[in-house]
Order: sequence, then structure tokens, then C-alpha cells
Amino acid sequence: MKLSLLLVLFVITWCLIDESESAWRRRRFRRVIRRVARRFVSRVVGKRSVVSGSYSLPCDFAAWDKNADGYVDLEEFSSVAYPFVKEGDLEPAFRSMDKDENQQISKTELHKADLMFGIC
Repeated sequence: MKLSLLLVLFVITWCLIDESESAWRRRRFRRVIRRVARRFVSRVVGKRSVVSGSYSLPCDFAAWDKNADGYVDLEEFSSVAYPFVKEGDLEPAFRSMDKDENQQISKTELHKADLMFGIC
């Protein structure tokens, strides 16, 4: 609820910033949006202290696609994302990434996912 209200506020603010306004306001607004998005993603992903700080979610699709069939199913997703996504949030995170709802995540769906925002 709070997140949706915050997003609506950002969209309204963005619409109110006129193109004739100075560019620094637009840049500052974009920085704020990125910062808020990173905080939101870190809440969804969970605490990263479970895994060493140098490890992160892989950007390479082959690392996700264990059986090399061109798609990532829930089992493959869970095996890679578990240290970063809380166990109870694995299935909802998978469903949010599966835009065409075919129970598989394609390469384009993975790279456009909110979970990967700011990582790749």
C-alpha cells in the first residue's frame, strides 16, 4: 500500500516537472528514484549477509539455466536465488518475473526483471 502510494507520488511529480525546467531537477529526481528502487529491491531480496559480500546474483543466463533448455523453471530459479530471496518469497518472486505466465522464465524476462535491477 505504502509502495503504491509512493510510486503514484513519484509519477505525479515526474509529470509536474516541465521540460523547460532545468536539467538538474530531472537528474536529481532520477537519482532519488534509483535510490528508492534499490532499497525496495533489497527488501524483496532480503539480507545478503547469508552469502559473502563478493557474491551476487549472476547476470549470465547460462548460470540460471542449469539444464540448458533455454528457460529457467522454479527449481532452477530457487537453486540460484535462494541465498538472496527469502524462502517464502521464492515462488512469488518467480511469478513476478514470469511475465507470460508459462511457468518458465526466458532470457529476456530474466534480464528485464525487477530482481535484477541495478545488478546487471
